[in-house]
Amino acid sequence: MSALEKYCAGYAEPEIRLLKDFAIGVHDNVLIVPAYRESPEFFYGFHQSLLYRQSVLLVLVINQPDNDLEKGPNQALFESISAELSDPAEQGNLTYGCLPNCQSGVLLVDRFSEHPLPPKEAVGLARKIGNDIAAELIRLKLVRYPVLFNTDADTQLPENYFAAITDSSRPNSACIYPFEHDCDDSVLGLATQLYELRLQHYVDGLQRAGSDFAFHTIGSTLAIDVNAYAMVRGFPKRAAGEDFYMLNKLAKVAPIIALDRPTLVIAARISDRVPFGTGPAVKQLLGCQDPWEEALFYHPSTFAELGRSLKALTHCPQSFETLREQGLSEPSLDALERINIASFFNRLSAQHRKEPTHPAAWQQFYARRLGDWFDAFKTLKFIHNLRDGYYPNINYQQLILLNQQAR
Repeated sequence: MSALEKYCAGYAEPEIRLLKDFAIGVHDNVLIVPAYRESPEFFYGFHQSLLYRQSVLLVLVINQPDNDLEKGPNQALFESISAELSDPAEQGNLTYGCLPNCQSGVLLVDRFSEHPLPPKEAVGLARKIGNDIAAELIRLKLVRYPVLFNTDADTQLPENYFAAITDSSRPNSACIYPFEHDCDDSVLGLATQLYELRLQHYVDGLQRAGSDFAFHTIGSTLAIDVNAYAMVRGFPKRAAGEDFYMLNKLAKVAPIIALDRPTLVIAARISDRVPFGTGPAVKQLLGCQDPWEEALFYHPSTFAELGRSLKALTHCPQSFETLREQGLSEPSLDALERINIASFFNRLSAQHRKEPTHPAAWQQFYARRLGDWFDAFKTLKFIHNLRDGYYPNINYQQLILLNQQAR
């Protein structure tokens, strides 16, 4: 069995079993969108652009946590979209129909009326349900292109959205589209712009440090190779941060590619749909007297320490004691100790006897194991340990001043 077959047989969500005898048409691409308390307006935007002109199956997972008893907004969304479909058919909690006068269709997944989601799994489970369905449709050859295109209801997709992912990018586990928030001069727009600068600052810092995890982790910008998706067993069931942990897993299978174009436009809005992320962060900034004075940015020294630590680790030290001999600073050594670098060396030592001892082969084995261990999550913990113990966060003006001094 292939990885995709094994995944669909043993790890996918129950909804995929409803697809076996469901008369779904064949489409070129599949687009997965989770929707919770969204206005139908976003659907009309899709309908009038991409969906109307191209052969796309929109898998729309209308969901809500089971502690939210107000089903009205989701019911209104479900009914509005159902009314646009030609001859909709139902199978369990799935509704499929074609859009009139085009080659596209919509598969609605009802996870709000009778089977809402556990609050602790929420958006992560919603994405997993949608992607599992899409993966099964690819396996059944009802979707031709083996890529899982993921976005959100607040994101505008350009006309060349699907064409940007070509066969040349297929050996990679995922591609990430560039994005920008639709910011005006309002207080909301400026707060969103500030938070976007924070996101870019983190990715730029990781890139300067030489991290393999220097990419944005925004769920609405992902295109995932279906085989890589199966290999990592799908989206993690989390109430937030599911995109971060998904990409963390995918990066260990094959590289993550950051596309140069086209740019996706994300609406500037506050949100309480998830416990953390852009929406809640912007909402918190709006409560500040002056958001630009807030200490949102990591000190540049944290990334410099990360870069020196990664470089020292590439010399293949086999214990924390030999790592100390690389001349790392006390803050770096302390941060490495706090993320339990000793566990990596202990595991490496246990595996040493089973692996080839030729220097080149050993170095390759070491680099692979280091990349698996010192992943995006460990990197973030390393940065946070430096922030909490040595280099407190700074505001935007302080960041600009420090960057000027470093030139």
